[in-house]
Amino acid sequence: MSAILPLGDPRLRRKSAAIDPQESLLEQYLQDLATALHSFKAAHGWGRAVALPQLGVASRAIVFDLGSGPFFALNPVIEWLSPETFEVWDDCMCEPNIAVRVLRARSLTLSFVDETMRKRRLERVAAELSELIQHEVDHLDGIVFTDRMIPEWGVISRRMREVAIPVSSAVEINALQHAADRNYKRH
Repeated sequence: MSAILPLGDPRLRRKSAAIDPQESLLEQYLQDLATALHSFKAAHGWGRAVALPQLGVASRAIVFDLGSGPFFALNPVIEWLSPETFEVWDDCMCEPNIAVRVLRARSLTLSFVDETMRKRRLERVAAELSELIQHEVDHLDGIVFTDRMIPEWGVISRRMREVAIPVSSAVEINALQHAADRNYKRH
């Protein structure tokens, strides 16, 4: 069950229930999450986290691997969001070839239970981790990254993130180019 659902699968829209620490399948779910993350990263060269709903199970569990091995967040709760926000390119394992520009809180505080059922808390995390946590918690709430898209940026090919410009800027550039072309043709 470690196949990641594609964008558009209706199971991605379900709001997840709290995961019961006594759940008989919990160990299997966590193993499936770790396998899915590892397999995706091996196939695509990127990926830092995956949420259980992305595997078709509407339960509140996430696996993260930020470079030092996987760790799990069960029943995560964002307790605080920074009022300061930033724009960032967001991509998703459910549709690995596209990216969208989103607005995210620059920092947050997260409480959760780890895989040993110990209560944990991440306090005022850095922007890069804050964005990732918000993306994964969105999955737990039935929200996908395209729902958060800043419209003027549209959906782009993931590999074009460094050169993309907002649609409004592209329209302005196009209009200037046409005006310059008309001017050039007159002379």
